[in-house]
Amino acid sequence: MPILSTRTGAGGPAPGASDGKEGRVKLDLLIRNARTRFSKGKTLDIGIAGGRIAKIGQRIGGEAKRKIDAGGKLVAESFVNGHLHLDKVYTLSMVGMDALSAHDRLLLETAKMIREDFLHQNAYDPVDTYTSLAKQFRLLQAILAYYHYAKRALEAGTDLNALISLPVREEISRAKFIPENELQRFDEIKKHAAAQAAAAAAK
Repeated sequence: MPILSTRTGAGGPAPGASDGKEGRVKLDLLIRNARTRFSKGKTLDIGIAGGRIAKIGQRIGGEAKRKIDAGGKLVAESFVNGHLHLDKVYTLSMVGMDALSAHDRLLLETAKMIREDFLHQNAYDPVDTYTSLAKQFRLLQAILAYYHYAKRALEAGTDLNALISLPVREEISRAKFIPENELQRFDEIKKHAAAQAAAAAAK
């Protein structure tokens, strides 16, 4: 996800920024065609004067010492904490899932499966309360098998929504409840992932 960071303070127009001509401002920097966490997918212009954000709008008039065309990239204020998981806590909530490529959306769906189908455990369930390393390994294999087969189908031009809706995902979500003495059922899940992704690609 391309990001530009503006090292400026937030707030209203910088003191003395207006030139008095139809509300235009004298800008040090004008960033055009930018997306922000408030723009809801639309592109905006950002005017900066005196080290502060002076104006945000769809077409800002006036002169600027320097201009940057953001080209639809996300423009963010300076990060106080540089260690941010941007995909989860920052950019995705700003720009929405639709702003991501199909491959990135598939990757996030797979990460969601790892979080919900693998990491979440039901301590009150007699089967899921304990899971052997062998079963954990097979469950991860099933999730990754879905991802690789779906990715292959996606690269062949298959619609992403069709791949996200494959019935095998429901099988994987219930796989944590497979008894320890029936681990061979994971092999069937992987076969179903391959067959369903191939069938979706053939449509």
